[in-house]
Amino acid sequence: MMGGAISVTSAPGQGAEFLFACPLESTAPLAAAPPPPATTTLSVLIVDDNASVRKALYEAGRSFGWHTACASGAGQARALLIERAHAARPYDLLLLDQDMPGTDGPALLQQLPPELALPPVLMMTSEHRAAILAQQTATLGLAGVLAKPVSPARLLERVSALLAGDQATAGLMAQLEHTPLQDRLSGMRILLVEDNEINQEVAEYMLLHAGASVEVAANGKLAVERLAAAPERYDVVLMDIQMPVMNGYDATREIRRQGLLTLPIIAMTANVLEDDRRRAAEAGMNAHVAKPIDVEELITVLTRLVTIRDASRDMVAPV
Repeated sequence: MMGGAISVTSAPGQGAEFLFACPLESTAPLAAAPPPPATTTLSVLIVDDNASVRKALYEAGRSFGWHTACASGAGQARALLIERAHAARPYDLLLLDQDMPGTDGPALLQQLPPELALPPVLMMTSEHRAAILAQQTATLGLAGVLAKPVSPARLLERVSALLAGDQATAGLMAQLEHTPLQDRLSGMRILLVEDNEINQEVAEYMLLHAGASVEVAANGKLAVERLAAAPERYDVVLMDIQMPVMNGYDATREIRRQGLLTLPIIAMTANVLEDDRRRAAEAGMNAHVAKPIDVEELITVLTRLVTIRDASRDMVAPV
């Protein structure tokens, strides 16, 4: 029917092998999806002491249409940043390795002249250090963290989200402009349990901006382990529901089983149906806030619950 042939060979007790051949027309190779237009004219400085990493990122950037430059260390990077600033042609993005000999990435940022206007900085680090570094984004002035190895697809995804201002991030920034946050959560110790890196950065930025101290756990199991090791370390837990390894419901049940009955746990999820609220309450959660996060709503819930918990700590048991 198709101008081809089919054959079969069979051996008792061993099985059968079917073969066929047919003529087909060749097709043109699929073209790779072009990068988003907003990223194609970027001027990017790549700073990494590993030559292989620099080359890979350089080639990826060139394939996206970026104008890329490379530096093998902090000294060279500092010179390039200052040179471009003086020429009124600053870089649009800085890809900076965290761990370099001599002066590392964070030290370089601290040593740059204060009058130098830095481009957004994406700091690259090893997978096991990414979560720790993500907790320092506000302190270091980072736009985000990239875990190594950085694939071209991952790089383009993060840079595109950064330039587009990811919807959640853009919504948060708009709220921050109209919501005075200074010191509203001052002294509050928060455990943020969230697996999505962008959601981590959005929530952490807002909480730090309001004066809280924040630590991040990427799934429920890690949160349970942290609280088992240091039950008095946190004033409140912000708990995502849908996470790998252990979800928010199971993590909350385990935390309550550990005896942490008065620790406020706030569910964060896009699901706001009555059934979802009921499940959160049955698991032992104290409140529920919807994603994308409404800054004012979250701060109101946090201050109400943590104040209640602090007051309960001060109560004297009857004798």
